[in-house]
Amino acid sequence: MLCALALATLHFTRDRLLPFAAPRVDQTPSAFHLQTFTSLLRMDQLLCESFGCTEGAIRDFSAWKITLSALGMQTAQQGSKAPANPSVLEVEIQNRLMMPIALPHLELTLTDTDESAVQLVSFSPEEWLPASWRDAHTQFARIGAPGGERIRALIPLQLPSNAAGYRVRLFYP
Repeated sequence: MLCALALATLHFTRDRLLPFAAPRVDQTPSAFHLQTFTSLLRMDQLLCESFGCTEGAIRDFSAWKITLSALGMQTAQQGSKAPANPSVLEVEIQNRLMMPIALPHLELTLTDTDESAVQLVSFSPEEWLPASWRDAHTQFARIGAPGGERIRALIPLQLPSNAAGYRVRLFYP
């Protein structure tokens, strides 16, 4: 009875328990920690196969780290009155946990010289992930990104002429 209660608790709290227990790639976990977490993942997989896990990949915002963010602004030609400038947003993120985590959405806030928001652009994982990465990870929407995975994306944009700065954030809708 106690074992059944423990398994049910594990199954219904998996979204919080597994990320909490997962080793991080930027630390050196002990062999005991790795072995215990591997066993926990196996139990979770068995429970999902038995009882079903409808939510898909676990969402954990704290698992993600933005390792690179650069917005290449190309200046318009002198005398040009172009309403938008072509640009490329380069972003690299890393799943810091040693377990698959659902891919977040990406949000770009463009600001003017006074740091006021000029434009807000949101991208779903299907929109910002590189095609080569999506092709190599065909089940990414269900499984998420593998533990420790680094993903680098180049996103072409048209910037408004008054854009002077930017902020990038990750989020789950």
